[in-house]
Amino acid sequence: MKYPLQRQSQPVSGIAAQKLLEAIDSGNAVVNDRMIALAKRLADLRRQKALKNG
Repeated sequence: MKYPLQRQSQPVSGIAAQKLLEAIDSGNAVVNDRMIALAKRLADLRRQKALKNG
């Protein structure tokens, strides 16, 4: 397994921090392809769980 499930968040710095601050100030979101894929996967899991539980 490349990444453990219990990994800790790392501090954001440099250009990434600047982009994040600008997005927070403007009310927009910072999204990339990996985040979209993660959100879709989580939504699918929740739908499957909801269907399974009735």
